[in-house]
Amino acid sequence: MFFAVNPWAPDVISRCLESVTSTSSGEANFPFILIDGAFDETFFDAPIWRHSTRYALYDQTALAALGKVGLWLVVLKGDKETVAEHLTALHARAYGKPMWSLLVSSVAADALVQHLRPYLLARTADGLEWPVRWGDTRVLPSLLAALTDVEGKQLMAPLRAWHYLDRQGEVQRLQGLGLTEVDSIPSRIWELDDKRFHALVDAGEADHILSRIDDVRPDLLRHDTPARIHQQVQACLRQADRGALNAAPDRQALVMLGLALVPDSFQHPAFQKLLQRTRAGHGYDDELNALPDEFWESCARPDEAAT
Repeated sequence: MFFAVNPWAPDVISRCLESVTSTSSGEANFPFILIDGAFDETFFDAPIWRHSTRYALYDQTALAALGKVGLWLVVLKGDKETVAEHLTALHARAYGKPMWSLLVSSVAADALVQHLRPYLLARTADGLEWPVRWGDTRVLPSLLAALTDVEGKQLMAPLRAWHYLDRQGEVQRLQGLGLTEVDSIPSRIWELDDKRFHALVDAGEADHILSRIDDVRPDLLRHDTPARIHQQVQACLRQADRGALNAAPDRQALVMLGLALVPDSFQHPAFQKLLQRTRAGHGYDDELNALPDEFWESCARPDEAAT
């Protein structure tokens, strides 16, 4: 599967360790790894993790049946060398997968687990409940942005810091409040209004389409770094919006076309005319077939043209 995340730099573990240890000194600080088991259900079979102290965040919730592919909180304990050993093993096992982040908490594991559980499920205005993928670092920034100010302060109240790797493979640090006494969250589920829910769906569309493309045309994803490919897909989807292309097959087809052509091909006058016509109600396939030969010749990738 294509995860649209750049390879991690060789020093990423040392930077993570430095960032974590700088916020976890003192007695009332507890470091944890947050693991999304959906990326690797055999993760805890490895000897170094088999006997780790860990908590299944989905236990005692409607998501408990997910078992190994759920969300896990793993205690990081020991001296700096031991923590470095575990982070190095994590790096090797999860390389390239956006499945982990590091939390430094001012409360111990049991209290932190109970604190996080109200945000593991989101309920939308239609009454449906959705798992919230806090362990997937591709969507973590969008999830945090979807929180109201009150919700954000509640969620981050016991955390001193939340460290994660962004799409570029850079370590990001979110500052928490680090409170040792935290008021219980009034709701037992995250109530998500339509506006915020649809914003999250839109934010995840590029990754969803990339996953589908990886299944059928993985060669289209090899022209650039994963993070820049993701940016290209987002740009293609903005062009789809301009052309009022709302059907999922049309949007994926347009993205695949954009990845197959040279950058900025969609700025070509012929393609801009296509978008004008689809916005006016004309069919995408018909307009695509009507594009002139000059468009295809000028926008073909050199490597594709050579073949």
